[in-house]
Amino acid sequence: MNRRTINYLSTVCACAVALCPTGLFARELRVKTVDAFTGKPVSGVTVVVDFWDDQTTKFTYTRTSDDKGEFRLKRRGFKTVNFFVSATEGNYCTANLSKKFEGKDDAVALVPVAFKGTPAKLKMAEVRLEFPPGCDEMGFDFLKGELLPPAGKGEVADVVFRRMPRTSPGLGRSYGNEPPKPRWKFTLSVDFPGEGNGIQVVPIISECQLWTKNAPETEYKQHYESFHMDDENFDSITSGDSKMAQCFRIRTQKDNDGSVTNGFYGKIYGEFKWITNNYHQAPHIKEFRFTYYLNEKPLDRNLEKDPKDDIMRRFRP
Repeated sequence: MNRRTINYLSTVCACAVALCPTGLFARELRVKTVDAFTGKPVSGVTVVVDFWDDQTTKFTYTRTSDDKGEFRLKRRGFKTVNFFVSATEGNYCTANLSKKFEGKDDAVALVPVAFKGTPAKLKMAEVRLEFPPGCDEMGFDFLKGELLPPAGKGEVADVVFRRMPRTSPGLGRSYGNEPPKPRWKFTLSVDFPGEGNGIQVVPIISECQLWTKNAPETEYKQHYESFHMDDENFDSITSGDSKMAQCFRIRTQKDNDGSVTNGFYGKIYGEFKWITNNYHQAPHIKEFRFTYYLNEKPLDRNLEKDPKDDIMRRFRP
């Protein structure tokens, strides 16, 4: 074999090696950047894409979506891909989005992007309420951020909280020679008096750390139950979690046709929270906490909060 043949073969091998990661034997990843709320394509979005072939090897690319909201990449043998969209002017998306792709076929990934609209000036309050001795019911005024008398200076009971008697859904498992112990369920009843008032759980955009920007127009329920209970292993089960969002409407007025003519919209992040002790269970809920945001402009469903004004210091528009 002469030197020319060796050089030729070396060149062919080098080209083959170069083609494997991104060429002949690669699979294509088609990335689409879409509006997180409408699902429509969004162009001009710059995305950092990390391909992970295993736990230690990473290949990084930066691409910008075209006028169709797309770009394509080729890579051999990828299993996990991370997408990152930085928080630029007008853009709310900051979180890493990780997706796994099985098999060897070409793949498609949707990358949701949430954009700033017009943040509203919202009333924000962190509330900690304790039931007075012998009292199982409390009315709360959202506009004043106060309990009703005699516990506070509120004027309108926008919501009424009632602690229900604890119940036992059955016995838990026994440990060692100990007999089975009863499990307990605690329930907080949440009621919004008045027709048209109520609360509802709303979808969130977790990939972009965006929760909710606008309150729904309909489907509010006047009654809601927040509960905390033990399973058979005495692990906690709750009606919600810290990643949920709820919208509410208060002081609703309607005309003769049933159209809403007045009212105020707000939102609550997470579930109503309280603490119980599995070893020394109280007979009822003693206190609970929640944080709410309220748009004090009547009929304005805009609940978009400017993050820099959020004293909770969390990126939750």
